[in-house]
Amino acid sequence: MVVRKISKFNTLNTSVGPVENWNIERVRNWAKGIQELNKETILDEDVQHLVDQRVDGKTLLKLTEEKLQKSGFTLGAAAALAEAIEKLKEVIVTLDTVDELLSGMKLHTRESFSFYDELNQPHAVDFL
Repeated sequence: MVVRKISKFNTLNTSVGPVENWNIERVRNWAKGIQELNKETILDEDVQHLVDQRVDGKTLLKLTEEKLQKSGFTLGAAAALAEAIEKLKEVIVTLDTVDELLSGMKLHTRESFSFYDELNQPHAVDFL
């Protein structure tokens, strides 16, 4: 498991695991951070509503603007939260892609170093 630090979405500025593993408190902390970016649209009551609805990471990733409105969020809060959730999903995809690229590069780099080391080993050469 890759642990990631995402300061824009992580208001506690601590390392976080995959969003789908977030508990309700972690979702609340994320929502508080989003509230800081949308002070006029997302209110304390909206953050508390996520807690009251028992939204964890798996549930958060399934929420859409329509679902948020149906559960009682105002139009503005629903739109702002839905946009933040979509950006969070984009960050997850981007980080997963970077993880895959880095993983591949590490393997490639390890193979390159091994080949380089082998080339630089002293070899016995027979001259006739």
